[in-house]
Amino acid sequence: MREEWNKWMAAGNHDLTPTGQMKRPTITQVCEWVKTSWHSVKEEIVVRSFKKCGISNALDGNGDGILHEDSEESDVSDCEQLSSTNSDSSSDEFLGFTED
Repeated sequence: MREEWNKWMAAGNHDLTPTGQMKRPTITQVCEWVKTSWHSVKEEIVVRSFKKCGISNALDGNGDGILHEDSEESDVSDCEQLSSTNSDSSSDEFLGFTED
């Protein structure tokens, strides 16, 4: 979502308040950012995460082994995939939005 916000900030065509401050993005814009960000997460990561937490396991117990699998490689690849869709870095400081 930070990537979408950065794009919006870089566009530079923002409305200003009467005091000259940049107005915050509209709720519609933020909802579009959330939608775009959510669609960038691969479906298999979501499914695997639910299974790993035991949320989507079958009631007959046939998926319970997933909870106890030692899958460090899988966890690392999930983190790598998520970090590629997340452009946050510790050097970027969020300064917030100004009030109207």
